[in-house]
Amino acid sequence: MDIATWFALVGGFPAGGISPGPSMILVMTASLRQGFGTAMIAVTGVSNANLFRIILAASGTATLANQFPTAIF
Repeated sequence: MDIATWFALVGGFPAGGISPGPSMILVMTASLRQGFGTAMIAVTGVSNANLFRIILAASGTATLANQFPTAIF
């Protein structure tokens, strides 16, 4: 990775970190419309999805998909 790409990634990371994503909007909408119980269901779903993504990344699935892109489709 060259230095310009690295600076672009490091510069873009804070912007992505502070902006609310779709999952945060889902939780806020559920809590405002249906209340605490529904919001907790949304939070649980988002947390499980994030855990699943972390497990996939840690297990090397991304590298496998990069090596064999046709195997995914």
